[in-house]
Amino acid sequence: MELNAIILAAGKGTRMKSDLPKVLNPLGGRPMVSHVIENARQAGVKDIAVVLGYKGDMVRQAVGDGVSCYTQEEQLGTADAVKSASAFFEGTDTPVIILLGDAPLLSAKCIKDLFAYFTENKADLCVLTASVKDPAAYGRIKRDSSGNFTGIVERADATDEDLKIKEINSGAMLFTPASLSYSLGRIQNNNAKGEYYLTDAVTVLIAAGKKVLAYDCEDENAVAGANTKEELAALEEIYQGMQHPTQKSR
Repeated sequence: MELNAIILAAGKGTRMKSDLPKVLNPLGGRPMVSHVIENARQAGVKDIAVVLGYKGDMVRQAVGDGVSCYTQEEQLGTADAVKSASAFFEGTDTPVIILLGDAPLLSAKCIKDLFAYFTENKADLCVLTASVKDPAAYGRIKRDSSGNFTGIVERADATDEDLKIKEINSGAMLFTPASLSYSLGRIQNNNAKGEYYLTDAVTVLIAAGKKVLAYDCEDENAVAGANTKEELAALEEIYQGMQHPTQKSR
C-alpha cells in the first residue's frame, strides 16, 4: 500500500528569535524541513505536500521541486493548516501521514513502523507517541484503565493530573483520507488558544465509532522538536551524535 505525507511548515517560530521561518532554521547545516522531507522519502512516502505560511516563498524555495505546496492564509491551528492542503488528499484512497516541519529527527524507521501498525490493524487514525522523561509542553496521551487510547490533551488545556503523564503526542498522525476529511469538517476551536487542533480528530473519530490507535515508537529523540535556539542546539547535539557515534576504543 502507498503512503503520502503532508508536512506542516507554516509557523513563524517567534520564540526562535530569528528572521527565518521556523522550519528553515538549520540542523546539521540544512533546514529542519529538509530533514523531514528526506526521512519521509527514505520511508517510501510517495507524494509529499508542504503547507506554507510565514515567508512562504522562502520555504517554497528551500523545499525545492518534487513536492506540492499549499498556503495557510492565517495561523488558525494545525487542523486549519491541513485543511489548506485538502486538495492533496481528497478523492484518493492513499493514507496520509501528517508530519511537523520542526521535528527533523523523526526517522524513516519510525514512519515505516507506524505505517505497518496502522495497516495491520486497519485503523482509521493512528497517532505516533513516545514516552519521555520530560514531557514539557507536549500534548499528553490519554488512556483508559485498560490501556486503550482515548485522546490527546494539549499542554494549555491539561490538568495537574494530566501533566503527570509521560507518554506524549509526537505530532505525527496517520489517517485514511476519508477519516481525515471527516475530522476536518467537525473539529471546533473551543480551547484555551482558540485554535483548530488536529489532535481533536482523535475524539471526533472515536465518537463516530472509528478505529483510533496510538503507537509508541519507543524513541524519545524521534519526537524532539525545536521552538527556541536552546532547543535547536540540543537537537544539533543529538543529531551530531547520531551522525558520528562515539567509537569504542581498542
